[in-house]
Amino acid sequence: MKNNILLTGGTGFIGTHLVHALMEKKYSVHILSRQNSEYSREGLQNSGVSIHEFIEEDLLEEKLSEIKPDLVVHLASLFIAEHRPAEVADLIDSNLKYASQILDAAVNSGVKRFINTGTVWEHYNNSRSYNPTCLYAATKYAFQKIIDFYVEAHELSAVTLLLTDTYGENDKRGKLISYIKETISKDGKLKFSPGEQLIDLVHVDDVVNAYMICIERLLENSLKGHKRYTISSGEPKTLKQVIHLIRELITRPLYVDWEARPYRKREMMKSYDKGENLPDWKPEVNLQAGLSRIMEE
Repeated sequence: MKNNILLTGGTGFIGTHLVHALMEKKYSVHILSRQNSEYSREGLQNSGVSIHEFIEEDLLEEKLSEIKPDLVVHLASLFIAEHRPAEVADLIDSNLKYASQILDAAVNSGVKRFINTGTVWEHYNNSRSYNPTCLYAATKYAFQKIIDFYVEAHELSAVTLLLTDTYGENDKRGKLISYIKETISKDGKLKFSPGEQLIDLVHVDDVVNAYMICIERLLENSLKGHKRYTISSGEPKTLKQVIHLIRELITRPLYVDWEARPYRKREMMKSYDKGENLPDWKPEVNLQAGLSRIMEE
């Protein structure tokens, strides 16, 4: 076995794919999972992966000291595009409190390498370095500032990957592509806003490859400080263009109501294109090929 890798969010969509990639490379993989994890662990329980239930905060450092991870990958988060007042506490608890507890316990147990998952939604206005689209994006950015403290105070080496829209086969998250596929299967009508916003879709295989590159470089001690990289397709499409591509791939009719919903109050109409690219990474699955694989499932 190679190094010990600990993941939060390892039973989620991206996390499950990353776990399998790590297992193929013979890493020793550990997952820290909260009991209310909404994703199935099917395919992981008998794979050699060690799954640990999240425990009380004051015992978390002891648990990590037992696991002895060489690197922590933090994928767990709560996504809410437009929050209600009752959801503020949940966003803070998940994206700041829980994340900070994991990071603090990791550092105190001797971990020196950390990968965080951010979002391009931190950049509602492309011309500004920080302008969060929503409270979710603000909490994700706030955690990066907490990471900066641990980098400065504890010589932590960290990477934050700013993700755009992700998609792939067997996606149960109810996001754009899975919503489209499910609606088509029921001969229903897609309910969208006018569809001129740009969507930057990156296939999960390419997302996982980005994490693997960062894991390997951190373990080689070739990354220092807190690096931030944007994981983008480089070829964003309008929502209408995405629907056009799907229409070319299917034989069933596709019905769309382009006036069913208004744009969100702070809809990202343009994709973020000012971030630093991850060196030696580029997407391998183009959108047409990725959509074809999903529509053929």
